[in-house]
Amino acid sequence: MKKLLALGLSALVSVPVIAQSGDTSNKHMVEFNMDGPLAALATISRSKVRGQAAENDVNWNFNVNYAYQLPMMPKLQLGTRLNYLKQAAMPGRGDAEDYGLEVGAYYNLREDLRNTPYASLFLGVGWANTYGGLEGDTKRRDELTKSTLAIGHRFGLERFGVGHVTYNPEVALQSINSTTGGAIEYRQDIQFRLLQFSVFF
Repeated sequence: MKKLLALGLSALVSVPVIAQSGDTSNKHMVEFNMDGPLAALATISRSKVRGQAAENDVNWNFNVNYAYQLPMMPKLQLGTRLNYLKQAAMPGRGDAEDYGLEVGAYYNLREDLRNTPYASLFLGVGWANTYGGLEGDTKRRDELTKSTLAIGHRFGLERFGVGHVTYNPEVALQSINSTTGGAIEYRQDIQFRLLQFSVFF
């Protein structure tokens, strides 16, 4: 997992450099939601539970979304999403480590991907690991299936002098179901992703 995390971080750092290299094909897209950075990509925490020694930990919230425009069908993008969350002492769960992978597609109403309404559907699997918790469990692992249906609009930021970045707010319906009968039976969320951007290269 550490190698995967390092590869993802290096990819995010290299995207702006690639975007300014002069390639105007814009077939590749990396999407990111500012909720992650605002909630902190990495948080160093110290927690104390009554009757136990204090603990130090590093919390991670890491997401990478990538999509590729198909040359033969320019309104269609195929994509993948990778997410990783490590958090100490989550309410009702204890320490948690969640990760998952989704694959899906975007359908755009225009071939200009930087200025278009779109709809997307992603399906995937995930694992929710809990260590400790209120019930006294030492370790619990839930296998999950995930689906996310979203509609949104990309707005190019050329007027601000940024040619390869778009602002793309969207509304998403996310459904998560457990396949192992663990603590998480199911969860359905309606998400308003207002601080979301994409980089094309």
